[in-house]
Amino acid sequence: MMSTPASPVTPDTDRSTQPLAISMSGCGFLGAYHFGAMSCFIRHGTKMLQRVVRYSGCSAGSLVAALCALCPDKLPDGLNVLYRLADEVNAMPFGALTPGFAISEHLQAVVADFLPEDISSAKGRLYVSVTRQRDKTNILVSDFTGRDHLLLHLIASCYIPMYSVGAGGSPPLIDGEVYVDGAFSSNLPKFADIRTITISPFSGEAEISPRDTSFFTGTAFDWNMRFANQEMKVNMKNIWRGAHALFPPKRTALQTYYEMGFRDAMQFLINEGWSFGALSRRDALLSFSCSALALASIDAVVYAESPRSAVFL
Repeated sequence: MMSTPASPVTPDTDRSTQPLAISMSGCGFLGAYHFGAMSCFIRHGTKMLQRVVRYSGCSAGSLVAALCALCPDKLPDGLNVLYRLADEVNAMPFGALTPGFAISEHLQAVVADFLPEDISSAKGRLYVSVTRQRDKTNILVSDFTGRDHLLLHLIASCYIPMYSVGAGGSPPLIDGEVYVDGAFSSNLPKFADIRTITISPFSGEAEISPRDTSFFTGTAFDWNMRFANQEMKVNMKNIWRGAHALFPPKRTALQTYYEMGFRDAMQFLINEGWSFGALSRRDALLSFSCSALALASIDAVVYAESPRSAVFL
């Protein structure tokens, strides 16, 4: 196994030539946010993507990272699978906790039908965050013996005991070791030797993330917490998002999370001054202004309904 420890980001000293990494956090069904962000990069940040040499991710973030690294043209297909899975979960009496339903088996469908047979290019390019169960150590895996070996690591990266396959399930056994969700040890992987662009649907330290504001913003009561190597804000919106990650809202809300990811990624590109492919900077700013107006009621859409089965949290 090739492993890389999580550590602070090294500053990018030459923005025009230095290679980049993209890291996507664990977030369950809020992976729709990652799909939105990466779709924005593919559409408007092509020159930036040419510098990206590594994709890393944890849990749902690892699924999107795998598609980006190996078959980016399949992102829309993977997103549609995620939407259908959310529809299926919401149609069951107890959601993902319905007896006999193993969400882990269904979640791998986000990538299983789309990954190429030859995944040799993943080595050194795709990094999957998993937690070794015996000592709770985080491992960033990038050396895969084949397609099935990669799928096992992706399943492990998403595996939450009791939730993924029910009370009687067992965590994935890979190369003689038991692995579980990377979120237990490093939910947002970073590299020490390369600038890492971080993406998360939870407001906090990630460069691309919702910018929550409240009466307490910037005061002593503007609290943050560190969870598995990721710093997040302590507020009701993040609590709501945490519930939506495990117990998905309706498809319309997930589609809004996608739009949030797209919007926040576009704001990042504007702030960084990176090219927008076919769009000029002026067009990009205009496009963002229009999308911001269109999403003005975003909170009303995403946070209007109580998370299904949230009583189990």
